[in-house]
Amino acid sequence: MRSLTKLFVVFIFLGLSTTLFAQASASATAQVTAQLKRGLTLTNLDGDLDFGEIIVTPAPQAPAITPALGVRFLASGHPNKDVVVTFGPATLTGGVSTIVFTPDVEHTGNSITYVNPIVVTSGGTYQLVNTTGTGLLYLWLGGSLAIAADQEAADYSGTFTLSVAY
Repeated sequence: MRSLTKLFVVFIFLGLSTTLFAQASASATAQVTAQLKRGLTLTNLDGDLDFGEIIVTPAPQAPAITPALGVRFLASGHPNKDVVVTFGPATLTGGVSTIVFTPDVEHTGNSITYVNPIVVTSGGTYQLVNTTGTGLLYLWLGGSLAIAADQEAADYSGTFTLSVAY
């Protein structure tokens, strides 16, 4: 029994000595990353969308300009990156009345000419097509006006906003 007690005391002593020599420092690592992208720009290449002179009639009208005959925009940024395109209707004001402009937007990828257009939905994601290290997306704006019967005769204008974001 006495040797069992000695063994127990030695065991406790060894256990205590192990905790007395615990490690005094520790270290860990973390990976550091960054994604560098080309800046994103959107340029109006053609100016304003002009419906010209419209004669007021007793019936409602919805004159339209197709995107092919409208205004062209160029989104430029990081090649092959996706961008979200957003836009909405615009309100044109003239005198004390308003007219709603409903946009029709299409894109032709990296083609500067109106070839194989694809309809663009506001809030949709579209890819900047790689052209010699730069991503391009040509956007084409057309649309229609909602003119009421006997709409007030005046010069109407408003601002349409098109946005792109990574």
